[in-house]
Amino acid sequence: MKQTLRNVLNTYQPPAPEPSAKAALLAARRTLPGLSPAGFLWTQLGFIHPRMWAAQGMLLAALGMLVYRMPGAESVYLLLGSLLPLLLVINITDLVRVYNGGMLELELATRYNLPQVCAARLLLFGLVDFALLGVAAALGAAALRAQLLTLLLYCLTPFTLMCAGCLAALRLLRPDQLLLAAVLLTVATGAILTVARRPLYLPQHRPFWMAALAVALVLLVWQSLALQRKGVSSCKL
Repeated sequence: MKQTLRNVLNTYQPPAPEPSAKAALLAARRTLPGLSPAGFLWTQLGFIHPRMWAAQGMLLAALGMLVYRMPGAESVYLLLGSLLPLLLVINITDLVRVYNGGMLELELATRYNLPQVCAARLLLFGLVDFALLGVAAALGAAALRAQLLTLLLYCLTPFTLMCAGCLAALRLLRPDQLLLAAVLLTVATGAILTVARRPLYLPQHRPFWMAALAVALVLLVWQSLALQRKGVSSCKL
């Protein structure tokens, strides 16, 4: 019985909608009142799983405790620069949950298309991540009694490079590849900072960090424009 039912379901082809009914539905859809940009973002905020925010909060709390236990300034710089990109990994897990969990059709049963939803979700992630990064940098500056701009420089540079890399991955990879790509980028970032930490964090090398941050910002803008122009690979599935 189960095999018969499975065969029936596998071979069943639903009838195509009538062209006139389809045209009428599309016309009615265009007349629906739209949300304001703020309302649309607020609606998308409700689709993000609370566990993602909880995971980011726990990461920030752990970093806040660890910065006061690190033996020196170099260790704090390395800690924040290596672990803050995990915020992006947590973001990717939420995207993968949506696209692989069969929830996309429910979220997009509105007058907004998938690229618009992707853009709204990424904007929300970016705003929250940079706010959390600022808090982490402030905690590091307080622990070291150092200038906040110095901590922001050491935190923003690897984080912005990671953002550009993740945007490229969103544009080029399938949903099931995104999480692995984000983890590999995070590991590579931490490995590079660990290997080169002694010369990198010397005060005389801060002009190098400023130049690297400028390059990272250019890459981030470039990948954002490419994503806007070509779309998210996940949104094409």
